[in-house]
Amino acid sequence: MSLLPCRLLAVLILSTSLVLVPGKARAETHATCAGFIDSLPATVTKQGVWCLRNDLSTAITSGNAISIATNNVTIDCNGFKIGGLAAGEGSLATGIRASGRQNAVVRHCNVRGFQYGIYLTGAGHLVEDSRFDNNLYMGIHVSGENNVVRRNRVHDTGGSSAYPYGIYASAHVVVNIVAGAFSTASMTPLRKCDRPVASSRP
Repeated sequence: MSLLPCRLLAVLILSTSLVLVPGKARAETHATCAGFIDSLPATVTKQGVWCLRNDLSTAITSGNAISIATNNVTIDCNGFKIGGLAAGEGSLATGIRASGRQNAVVRHCNVRGFQYGIYLTGAGHLVEDSRFDNNLYMGIHVSGENNVVRRNRVHDTGGSSAYPYGIYASAHVVVNIVAGAFSTASMTPLRKCDRPVASSRP
């Protein structure tokens, strides 16, 4: 992974390319879920696998649709949606957030319409097999150590005045599709140390 001189984060902006690999993680069955997230916003305070069983949406303009407030939590959306489009283009909300936690796993989610689709800090996080679209600033933000971001699709990130990023991560980033980053306002030119590093390394 390339490191930027001003940041210890790798920024990934890829053109559309499709790489298929076998062995996607399976969705959870209801029997293996520690509990269910049935409304938003929600805060997970108990370790284990937390599942969605319906599409969920919220109109919050700040805060988090789902907050992970402990270590060793898996959010398995089972292909269902976490939607924030109702908040509009001025939203400052985050779809899924864990701050300073360890071993958060997010999989099989469709997160759309937030300032950040997902924002994880800490260590040992995994984001896989999910779709992030129509988020305003960043689709995926992951920082810390020993993180993995794989097999995600990030589409149509932008709409705020800030420079949009599909994936902004300190992680092993592999087999993701990122396309359609845009801004609706004049953007401040990037400094040399801010320029994104493009990589599709498997």
